[in-house]
Amino acid sequence: MSIKIIESMEQYVEAHFEETLNLFKEFAVIPAPTLHEEQRTQFCKEWLENQGAEGVYIDEVGNTVYPYQCDGAEEIVAFMAHCDVIPKSMEPLPLKETDGRIYIPGAGDNTASVVNLLMVAKYVTEKKLKSKMGILFVVTIGEEGGGFVGSKHICNKFKSRLREVIAFDVNTNRIIMDTLPANNYRITTTAQGGHAYTDFGGRSAIYDLAQVINKLYKNQPPQDKAKTTYNVGVIEGGTAINAIATQASMLYEHRSTKGECLLEMEEVFHNTIKKCRDELGIQVEVKLLDSKPVSRGVDPVKHQELIKRNSDIWVKYFQQELIPMPGSTDSSIPLSLGIPAITLGTIIGEGAHSPDEWIESKSFIPGQKVAMSSVLHYLDV
Repeated sequence: MSIKIIESMEQYVEAHFEETLNLFKEFAVIPAPTLHEEQRTQFCKEWLENQGAEGVYIDEVGNTVYPYQCDGAEEIVAFMAHCDVIPKSMEPLPLKETDGRIYIPGAGDNTASVVNLLMVAKYVTEKKLKSKMGILFVVTIGEEGGGFVGSKHICNKFKSRLREVIAFDVNTNRIIMDTLPANNYRITTTAQGGHAYTDFGGRSAIYDLAQVINKLYKNQPPQDKAKTTYNVGVIEGGTAINAIATQASMLYEHRSTKGECLLEMEEVFHNTIKKCRDELGIQVEVKLLDSKPVSRGVDPVKHQELIKRNSDIWVKYFQQELIPMPGSTDSSIPLSLGIPAITLGTIIGEGAHSPDEWIESKSFIPGQKVAMSSVLHYLDV
């Protein structure tokens, strides 16, 4: 890559900083609960078309896809950024700006990286840059607990041609270079229930669920082998304050950096559920919702080259140490299919998955330069 194109790109990013901020503020308030991202994906399609992008479409599962010079290309690299956020509300999200920070749920996970991806696509389109291979710019859906449905669809559709995948995500100084296997469950308890006063003392599904949770939280994960965790993230149940609950449920997961530890947790989990049934008489049903995949068959040389190249780019522009680690992101799917992939942050902020999530406004500049440089590697410049 020539020094001239690098300087031109850097000047472009700095000159379009205000446009980037305005795009973020317009886009960030659009609600996008997992698997209900239609408003955002339609926005992305229309915005790209307004920048001169041709052939943009919303695919069968709901991703916004911009294929850049992919026709006839034997190899394709995909750049992804997921647009779903944690809040389930379909109302506009609350945004505030103070002291150089923008506060809004989903700010860094992953709205800012979607904006940076869009700005890269705009730059490449405006400059009419020629690519060495086909490039897919993809705004994905279903990353936050949706089983990576968007990434799965892209990887399965283009698998034979996909050379590499780079996901823009993560609002800290981390590079995700391996999967973090996990199993997600819905656990449901049922009971006879009744009136809270006249049937006082009757079996409650909520009380039974609490007993299951208590049992699960007494289990000790095999931390001596690898970091292994579990969590109950959502609890639901009951119908009224004066009714003994007939049904209650929770969402539970366990995950580990090592497959053998995950298998150990599986055995402990199912044994715990069996004890709740046999010893406590609890009517409990278990449903596997999702299994986050394990990396398989990735060429280590090609993968390390991808990691090093993008790590060097990130450190150059952010001037911070970049920490490699495993994670559950859109890059998990290509890694499970043997395709070299990483997830790279393009913003600085904190509070992911909380109402007070924020990003540093000025970090759009180095972050967008990172995204631009990562894409320019595949262009004939």
